[in-house]
Amino acid sequence: MNHSIHASIAILCTGLIQTAHAQKTEFWMSNGATSVASFMAYKDKIDIISPTWYQIDQGVCAWVLGEEDPAIWDAIPARR
Repeated sequence: MNHSIHASIAILCTGLIQTAHAQKTEFWMSNGATSVASFMAYKDKIDIISPTWYQIDQGVCAWVLGEEDPAIWDAIPARR
């Protein structure tokens, strides 16, 4: 009986380890030169880019303004 409990625990732990998700690296990126340079230095280690270069115009229309540096898209490695 004692061996079956240990075997059950081992199987449960193995299943939990196999279903754990890999950690993702998020980069909060502005359009400034320092931020772009940091991105370029670590681009292969970044999984998610959160752009902070967009702004909402507080006027009547509430336009969304801003754009990314085109070099960013050229530097992103192709991966799924």
